Amino acid sequence: MDNNPFWNYTLHVYEIETVRNILLRWQDDYGCDVNVLLCCCWLASGQQQLTEAQLLELQRVCELWRSQCLLPLRNIRRYVKQQPAADSIYQQLKSAEISAEQWQQDLMFQCQQSFSWADVENSQGPGALNLRRYFGLLNTAQWDEVVADAEELLSLLKL
Repeated sequence: MDNNPFWNYTLHVYEIETVRNILLRWQDDYGCDVNVLLCCCWLASGQQQLTEAQLLELQRVCELWRSQCLLPLRNIRRYVKQQPAADSIYQQLKSAEISAEQWQQDLMFQCQQSFSWADVENSQGPGALNLRRYFGLLNTAQWDEVVADAEELLSLLKL
């Protein structure tokens, strides 16, 4: 688990406040999985563009883990954060949630290792294509609604 370049990428880019804010806003407003968004960007940083089938496979691989472990932990952590004098348990829950995020990324990293990669076929670059395809699968937002944030995100990540 400790030797995962996807996780290392995440730790690096998540330190950028604007990146973090965009990803969390998309999570809260559109139901995006931040790990899938990060995977789209990480793969794009290696000039790898995801097909719709590959995105669906990434989602399938982590769906059960996300629904049964990660999301319940997040909901509990958010609830506890609002409780007076609960900082200690909040910090423990936050740590557990981060570990669950890392576990999900390990599942995704293992999954993508089986993918075949084609040459980049889009003038927008793989970052924009990967994000656009992911939003296309969600049906919670039109690309036009997020394109400005996406352009800022891709610029910050130099994609």
